[in-house]
Amino acid sequence: MSMIIYPVIEIVQGKCRSVEEGKVDKALFPSSEIPEIIASLLDMGANGICLIDVDAATGKGSNFKLIDRMIEKFNYVNMFVGGGIREIKVADHLIMAGAAKLIIGTSAIEDLAFLQNLSDTYGKSFIYNLDINGTQVYTHGRSRLSSKNIAHAIQQIIDIEVGGIMLTFINNSGELDYVDPVRMRWLESVASVDFQARGRIRNPDHVKEIASASTEGLFLSDEVFLGKIRIAEAIEI
Repeated sequence: MSMIIYPVIEIVQGKCRSVEEGKVDKALFPSSEIPEIIASLLDMGANGICLIDVDAATGKGSNFKLIDRMIEKFNYVNMFVGGGIREIKVADHLIMAGAAKLIIGTSAIEDLAFLQNLSDTYGKSFIYNLDINGTQVYTHGRSRLSSKNIAHAIQQIIDIEVGGIMLTFINNSGELDYVDPVRMRWLESVASVDFQARGRIRNPDHVKEIASASTEGLFLSDEVFLGKIRIAEAIEI
């Protein structure tokens, strides 16, 4: 099988968080403007781009108009969009605008009716995301602990069509943690859908371990911006 690496652009107040925090190779990404960052990633061979609206996820604002413009500008690119998508009308707009897939967590975890509505309307056009720390699940941009643990959160979608399940690995501070291949293999054993992982990586061998756990897509932020990993080639296992 093959696993594709997707770069993630986390957007805070219209800016790329990795660039704002200095987690970037200036030779690779000389500009902090998001359209130019996307163009640079595509020049590096990215097979798709993931835009995460951190402000919308945490309830501190919205970068909706910016994301809308990016989907329109790069309409030839597979664009994954997530962060604060908690209304069907917002999901409708993004899909109609041309988003390849929506990444939805909080509302799908907390509201089964909303989750079923998403499935009935979009089916495989959305990915069910779980921000996890051990067995715990967090919502609202990793700021709140859910009453559902990972097993419960996955069990509720066993009979619901989704376009995949993403495990986003976080630490006690709510920051991205290292992807756990063991947990990805466990996911393979309990759900028969496409699997995605988001988090940090240690080295190329770690990437191969993640791919060997039937992981279809690996979503990375800082490693891409610092030039620590090549995103042009799928990892073949």
